[in-house]
Amino acid sequence: MGFGAPELLVLVFPLILLGIGFAIWVLVDVRRYPVDAYARAGVNRTAWVAAPIVAIVACLVFNVVGTCATLIMSLIWRTVIRPQVATA
Repeated sequence: MGFGAPELLVLVFPLILLGIGFAIWVLVDVRRYPVDAYARAGVNRTAWVAAPIVAIVACLVFNVVGTCATLIMSLIWRTVIRPQVATA
């Protein structure tokens, strides 16, 4: 019994959905804060609106690698950027 396409799809598809879900969560969360909060925190809001959209495309095109990049982007937003914007 080999490891073929159906087994690979069962493993990879949930990861891709997870990455897309995290990207959508970041996009919704980024849009939640006012523009002047980003300016006070010294963070480029346009880049953080674009990053999740690029991450969704990366998940669809590059599968697991795109998903890993999306998860890293989500962690950076959650742990570094979001606290700066929220307190600004």
